[in-house]
Amino acid sequence: GPASHSLSDLRVRRGTSEKVSNGLALLSTLIFSGSIALIGQAYNIPGEPIGAVFLSAFGAALIGLSGRSAAAGFVALVFGGVWIFMSIDEYVLGWSSLSFWGMNGIAAIVAVTAWNLRSRALWHALILVGVALSFIHIGEFSSLLTSGFQYGFMDFFEADETRATGFLIFGIFTALWAGLGWLGIQRDSEEQGGGRTLAGYSSWVALLGIALLGLPFHPEGDILHRFIWLGASVFTIWFGASHRYGWVAAAGILSFLTAVSVIFVDLGMNLSSAALIFAVTAAGTLIMVLILKRKADVETGDASHV
Repeated sequence: GPASHSLSDLRVRRGTSEKVSNGLALLSTLIFSGSIALIGQAYNIPGEPIGAVFLSAFGAALIGLSGRSAAAGFVALVFGGVWIFMSIDEYVLGWSSLSFWGMNGIAAIVAVTAWNLRSRALWHALILVGVALSFIHIGEFSSLLTSGFQYGFMDFFEADETRATGFLIFGIFTALWAGLGWLGIQRDSEEQGGGRTLAGYSSWVALLGIALLGLPFHPEGDILHRFIWLGASVFTIWFGASHRYGWVAAAGILSFLTAVSVIFVDLGMNLSSAALIFAVTAAGTLIMVLILKRKADVETGDASHV
């Protein structure tokens, strides 16, 4: 009837208005970041490009929050990721840098925007930026515990011959993201938004942390580390396949195959033997995943897979 048509038209107009608003906010962020570079070039203002990237990220975050724009918030995180990458060799990462805390503030502003808009794109981007920021924070904290002062970013590999700082960094990093993965699974079991996404990302990051616990890799290897790595990978494969978490199972498969490859290097195998064992391992892993998935489908009563 006329009422249903009016309601449909209202929804269409509202959707169009949101898209236009989002597009204008995105355009504003690009104009703002472009104007920073243009003014600096026109007036020959001294400074590092990294500062312009940081200001672009901060401006985009504020525009996204005030304009309720997921696109502007996403751009802020992209600029933030570029800023982190550019800062690795510039000694501006860490607790002694105000700009680093500013980057944490930008992530917090975008998190508020994502919460208000229930934006999936922002949730994905926030997790990725959170991985980098959490690693830097844990690195600073670990260097304080082991050495009493903060190293420059990544300097602990050269400065700490005992690998104590590295073990602590990757140990806390792994525990943090394993805990976040469990939180994501709990949220998903309660049918809360974002839980499955958090579980997927966290499984990849936690397994990466376990792998990096073995740095530096060398022919002798750390036997205990290799067993822990293999065990965590097999558990992740089993859990992901039996509970139908595709990305979790995929993380376990990649981690397992990588661990086996590193063990080949530890044993000093030649290329042909390593390739043969790698192929057999890959086939066995795939068969195990298919069996677990089929079992999960039968238990849940999915007739299409029975």
